[in-house]
Amino acid sequence: MKGKITAACIGAILAGPAAADEVSDLRVQMKTILQRLETIEAERTAAKSAAVAQPSAAASVSAAAAQPVTGAVTGGDVKGSFKLPGSDTSVTIGGYVKAVGIYSSVSAGANNAGDELLIPATIPVGKAPITDKVKFHARESRLAIGTYTPTPYAPLTTLIEADFFGSNGTETGTNSHGLRIRHAWATFGGFSAGQYWSNLYNLSALPESIDFAPQQGSLGGVRQTGFRWTSPFAGGFWSVAVENPDSYLSLPATTSPDADTQPDLSARIHFRAPLGEYEVAGLARRLKSNTDAGSANAYAVAVSGVLPVLANNDFKFQLAYGDGAGRYLGGLGTVLDAAVSNHQLKTIQTFSGYAAYRHRWTPTLRSNLMYSWIHADNPEGTAATLVDRFWSSHANLIWSPVSNVDFGIEYLHAYRRQQNAQDGALDRVILSAKYSF
Repeated sequence: MKGKITAACIGAILAGPAAADEVSDLRVQMKTILQRLETIEAERTAAKSAAVAQPSAAASVSAAAAQPVTGAVTGGDVKGSFKLPGSDTSVTIGGYVKAVGIYSSVSAGANNAGDELLIPATIPVGKAPITDKVKFHARESRLAIGTYTPTPYAPLTTLIEADFFGSNGTETGTNSHGLRIRHAWATFGGFSAGQYWSNLYNLSALPESIDFAPQQGSLGGVRQTGFRWTSPFAGGFWSVAVENPDSYLSLPATTSPDADTQPDLSARIHFRAPLGEYEVAGLARRLKSNTDAGSANAYAVAVSGVLPVLANNDFKFQLAYGDGAGRYLGGLGTVLDAAVSNHQLKTIQTFSGYAAYRHRWTPTLRSNLMYSWIHADNPEGTAATLVDRFWSSHANLIWSPVSNVDFGIEYLHAYRRQQNAQDGALDRVILSAKYSF
């Protein structure tokens, strides 16, 4: 470029007039142009050298974006989870908000827990203190936090879940019911520990009821601390556990002496068959009183399952026999484990179960029919108020217009009879709205 400009200037000089003063002026101008060209070329050379030594601003931004940002939240290894910054732990947050409106034909009185869920022992016998009672609450609403952490040996998972069926609040003001722990459970490979449903409980065979209480004829409907080992096999799994003991006795007053010396032992096997899936479970325990009535051995066995019926419908059931296992029936104290008769601790035999059918009318509309029962054989000479018969029937209709939203209505009829032949019945209608997240 410098050579071309120089040649152009010389050509202009030769073509123009030959006056000496003009030539002198042109020489000065040409010298100035050449100095300017040298300056421009020096600046260009310096700019190229800087570009090689240091990336451009755009390139710097791209390189920075490619680097991981410390403390950023990213998607986890489990669906719907996120990873804790700086760790391999994936976290899920879930739960639901549920509101219910309950009409009960009878009530055992003011501030009665049985008005919020079906508790057989609270069904009045004889003349009911209150009739035609209405109750609203949202205490079943819950929050759950789960984690998943891969390790060189096996995945580590945890679950902490709570609801609001703790201490009672007041209905006069804020209805501030207490938060309570439901589950605090951890699993590392085949080993699990913490508080969870009893190992006896077949969760896959539970009926879908709007009422919060488990089916009272179900064996294992208690949440308690334990240690469990689970091992899979082709078509199913088996598990064994040691769980917190608590003898639930009548001496003759109902009590839990808290004098147990051995944990409760449970085992189950769950397997799939050509038609449905089934489970067989067993319990062995040692009951202990804090009186001269001493101790007694106790046990229970149960079989349960789920059978598909036609398209998208199913039948669920459980049959259970127990001798000293009343505390494990429904988890609400309907039947005791044992009673003192003639200064001896005698176990209470029970036969219980439930049957349920679920029918799907449309992809968003379904119904459930359920029947549950308990037959208890109380020893002679025990308290006259002990329950010896109970049964309940439920029918509901649940509509899920969109995912994670359920609107339902349920009717239930329940009956209980005491050892002294006094009995009572309850009719209840429940409306519910449930929003899961």
